[in-house]
Amino acid sequence: MRCGGFPFPIFLSVLLSKIFINKQPKAALIQRAHLSEHEEPPAVIHAAQRARLIGQRIRLPREHDRAARDAAICTNLLSLPQFCGARDILLYRPVGTEASPLAAAEELQRRGKNIFYPRVLGKEMLPVRDRGLGFAAGAFGIQEPVGEAEDLSPDIVVLPMLAADRQLYRLGYGGGYYDRYLARRPQALRIGICYSFQLADRLPAEPHDLPLHILVTDGETLFSPSYQWRDHESTQSSRLGDR
Repeated sequence: MRCGGFPFPIFLSVLLSKIFINKQPKAALIQRAHLSEHEEPPAVIHAAQRARLIGQRIRLPREHDRAARDAAICTNLLSLPQFCGARDILLYRPVGTEASPLAAAEELQRRGKNIFYPRVLGKEMLPVRDRGLGFAAGAFGIQEPVGEAEDLSPDIVVLPMLAADRQLYRLGYGGGYYDRYLARRPQALRIGICYSFQLADRLPAEPHDLPLHILVTDGETLFSPSYQWRDHESTQSSRLGDR
């Protein structure tokens, strides 16, 4: 469902940001965003958190600070040894004030990696490889490479988000595209990136939520306690050997 050219969940988040941020005291907003799931359903809590976090990101100091934060995120991202054995990497084109992985994309292409970006097709999404043919506006006006989508399982998926917690659960925009895509590709290494102020102690998680394996911010890198790097490394090596 769209509203003014935007997917309804994103439109709703923007609308809520105006309502919650402008109409409620900051202390009340923070208290509401940290209610336990026993007090309110996760969907209600997520709506309040999306509103608050969109407002924080919009108020982030302009270009200089954002560029410095993006550079730090990309430096931390590229320092991960998990990229050495990976061949196919799904990134994203940032929208608005999202953390940008584009500097990392350039370096990964220089290293010979295949870089893909998502294309939304109905309620699903599929990767499109960046073959140097340029970009064009796709669903919801998001830039995507020119070319055909491929039904493949990338070695690494780098995810956007509104927030994440120290258990490595991610708060997205509510559309569920990444959740559905990753549920069918459990072997893909899930790496989230965000600004350090988007990191919370704990977010309400639902049974279908898939935690990240790694979370990279401009200030730190977190690893899931259950993440086994060697398992992914061996999977990547065997796939590379088959090609």
